[in-house]
Amino acid sequence: MLDVHLYGLLSATIDRDRRGRIRLAYTDEALARLGRRRRWLSLNLPTTDEPYVGVRGAVPFVEGLLPEGEAVRSLVAERLGVDADDDLALLAAIGRDAAGAVAVVPEGEPAASHDAGQQRSTPTASGTAFAGCHASR
Repeated sequence: MLDVHLYGLLSATIDRDRRGRIRLAYTDEALARLGRRRRWLSLNLPTTDEPYVGVRGAVPFVEGLLPEGEAVRSLVAERLGVDADDDLALLAAIGRDAAGAVAVVPEGEPAASHDAGQQRSTPTASGTAFAGCHASR
């Protein structure tokens, strides 16, 4: 399982369902802070109690965080010692350094960030904000 962090908030998890399809589910903490139907991780993935499975949202989100092009993807996977066709293994290896503010890490690992130590405000469902701090451990 992978943890998805955005602005210091453990926002979602990514894993595979029993049929092997990629699944993304928002965490209870994210739903409590943000409410439902918020555009948080992606415009196509509003916060909801139901997981996004397969091509209904989880796969495009994951693929958007991975290197584009078969040649580049194969090279990166080879250098990291993972299968280029295993999206979750590749994301686990490079997701901590994903573009933008998203960090994807193996379950339970801290999310280092590009802007470690900078204070960020994360909106809540009421429109107020709580401060999140990205800190490298």
